[in-house]
Amino acid sequence: MPEPRLYWEDFKVGDVRESRRDPVTKAEIVEFAAEFDPQPFHLDQAAAEASLLGGLCASGWHTCAMVMRMMCDAYILDSASLGAPGVEEVRWGEAGLRWRPAHCAGDLPRIARLGQPPVDRPGPVPVGGV
Repeated sequence: MPEPRLYWEDFKVGDVRESRRDPVTKAEIVEFAAEFDPQPFHLDQAAAEASLLGGLCASGWHTCAMVMRMMCDAYILDSASLGAPGVEEVRWGEAGLRWRPAHCAGDLPRIARLGQPPVDRPGPVPVGGV
């Protein structure tokens, strides 16, 4: 591995590190969805147009994977990072997402659905997972 160029003290409170990638293609959306999130509105243009999304869009998981790649390209791979013990919570609007300890080869991922009280706004009802 190359010598790290960034260390903890190089990340100052308030610093912004932007990253970009090429536009997401329809083929990428469908390929990711076919393997990891095979819901019709990620796989089929007509089904997506008939959904509340109004058109084919990337899975939220696909978005998370793209964000991880952008973070790696922007700074993680140049840092002395040894990984993370987990992420307490990621916020996207009012919804939250938590990453528990990482899954390794041979681990059996699991999920539990936790219904939430109804919300007074249009859109999906928040669902918790583990």
